Amino acid sequence: MTADQFRKVVMIAQGEFMDFLRAGSKEKTELLRDLLKTDYYYQLSERLKTLAKEKNTAAKTQRANMSFFAGRAVTEGLPEEDAQALEAAKGTVITAKELQPEQVDTLAEVLSGVCARLQLQQGELAQQQTAAQNDRDECMKRIEAAQPLMKRFEELESAEKALQECAAQADEIEKKRGLIGKIRDAWAIEPKYQRMKDAQKALTDAQRELAAKQQELPKLKQTAADAAALHQQMEKTKDAATTQCAEVETKVEKALETFVALEKAEKALRQAEEADAKAKANAESAKKALDDFKNQEDAWRTQEAELQGAEAAYEVCKQQNQQYRDLKKSLEDLHGNQKDVQEKARQAAAAKDAYASATQKYQRAQNEYDDYRLAFLNAQAGLLARELAPGKPCPVCGALEHPAPCQLTQENQQLNRGELDRRRKAADDAAKAQEEKAKESESAQVKLTERQKAAEEAEKKLVENAKNIRENVPMATAADVEAMLTAWLPELQSASKSVQAKVDALKKVRENLDGAKEKREQLEKAAADAQETAKSTAVKKAEAENCNSLLSSCFSYSFVFYLITLTLSTPSTAQILSSTSLDATLSRSNREYA
Repeated sequence: MTADQFRKVVMIAQGEFMDFLRAGSKEKTELLRDLLKTDYYYQLSERLKTLAKEKNTAAKTQRANMSFFAGRAVTEGLPEEDAQALEAAKGTVITAKELQPEQVDTLAEVLSGVCARLQLQQGELAQQQTAAQNDRDECMKRIEAAQPLMKRFEELESAEKALQECAAQADEIEKKRGLIGKIRDAWAIEPKYQRMKDAQKALTDAQRELAAKQQELPKLKQTAADAAALHQQMEKTKDAATTQCAEVETKVEKALETFVALEKAEKALRQAEEADAKAKANAESAKKALDDFKNQEDAWRTQEAELQGAEAAYEVCKQQNQQYRDLKKSLEDLHGNQKDVQEKARQAAAAKDAYASATQKYQRAQNEYDDYRLAFLNAQAGLLARELAPGKPCPVCGALEHPAPCQLTQENQQLNRGELDRRRKAADDAAKAQEEKAKESESAQVKLTERQKAAEEAEKKLVENAKNIRENVPMATAADVEAMLTAWLPELQSASKSVQAKVDALKKVRENLDGAKEKREQLEKAAADAQETAKSTAVKKAEAENCNSLLSSCFSYSFVFYLITLTLSTPSTAQILSSTSLDATLSRSNREYA
């Protein structure tokens, strides 16, 4: 009960009954509820109302579910009596505005009866199905057992048809049997007849060949005579060739050394030509490598000139990135300051609420003390009379007898100095607490003002810095700066990536140019060495050509041709020449002479 309610109640007997009468119904209800301690019954009634509402909601939900499931009940295929009973129960449940338990029970009984009868029918149908399956299995077994007999009947029908066809063709079969006998007799004498024909053909061929040989006999005799004369002539030629071979052997042995020397000279010439060709190729390759490197060096210098501005752009980009980071950090600091301002505002509000609460407590304590003190002062006569005793002098008049002492009223019986001092101390403590809360509220408000001012200055400075950096972007608040930074970040990242790529390329080009001089000198030395080697091999090649020409001029092509002719016509000379390495040289000389 609050102090105001208490005053209204306790003052009813002192002439303020009109305040109670003039109070609103809500205030009267609360006052009487607290006075008569009926709050428990009020809460109980509210709880019962809530439970009743919940139960009604659950009942409505159950009624809706029951109507839904009743609507899904199907009567198709049911006996007419069950279908009519189920339709009637469904109609009652679905159309009922307020579903009664009796209606639900009726529907449940109908459904239970229908389900029981359907289960009985299902059992009967299952038995009938089992019996039908057994009959089907028995029939299948009989059909399987009758399959061989059916095949035999089919074979018998086929045989009868074939017999009928044979009976219709009996005459023709007899004729063919006679023809088969004749064919068998002819086939028995066929090998002998064939051997007789082969013998006659062989005899004819032998007679024809004998006649041809008899015609060729004079020619063969003449050929034998010519062969004998040719043999005698060949013997004479052989003797002459043997004599001539002895003369040629000496000349061949002398020419052999010249052939060997000529072969060595040609081999040396081939090696010199190969070395000269290789040296020329190496010289060309070295010259090409040097020219390519010079072109690459020129390309590097051109690229270096094109990338000269990359370092300056890199510094600008680096400065912009630093500016972005500075603005980003300032913005984050500002957000931190703003969060701090919010926290200080919360603390200031809490301090203000604490001060208001302390003020209320102080006012309440002071009012209680003032009321108690006023009552205590008004009841001083009664309090002094309560201390009087017979024969003890009165502290006011000094009388020893006290025939009519002042009597305390019922409500002032509990007044005492100790309670007055306690209430005064409580009021003083509340006043001190109020002063402390007032100081705390003032301090919190001062801190809030300082933080708000610092945050405003930081935001103003942030906006000024952002405007100085991005002059073409309009900005007035920290939110504008944050939006600018969000839009600026992709541009900075893209520009940084592009500039970094150019700086890396410039660095690589300069590294290449730093080592270009040494590499160019190496390539120039390699090209010079290749040129010297080419000149040296050219001199050796010329010397080998001169030597080969000299040996070739010392050898007579006519003599070589003579040896070749002699080799081809005289077997003994060919055997001599083939035993040396001269045959390859003769073949080469033969080609040159031709």
